[in-house]
Amino acid sequence: MPLGRFGMAHFLPDATITQAHGKLIRQKDRLIFPVYHPSYGLRGTRALLALRDDFLKLKDVLLDKGIL
Repeated sequence: MPLGRFGMAHFLPDATITQAHGKLIRQKDRLIFPVYHPSYGLRGTRALLALRDDFLKLKDVLLDKGIL
């Protein structure tokens, strides 16, 4: 779970965080779930809600995969 665009760029160099956040991406033997960096939530209500939604989606993904 890379946090923010710099962390995500290591795994997905051609993706943008705006397009990829909150989505489960399969890459060879990895599952990648990029999210906005937590500090992004400090920018305002809209950013905080987007960050919260990403983490709620992550919870659903982990439950679906039997990890939680």
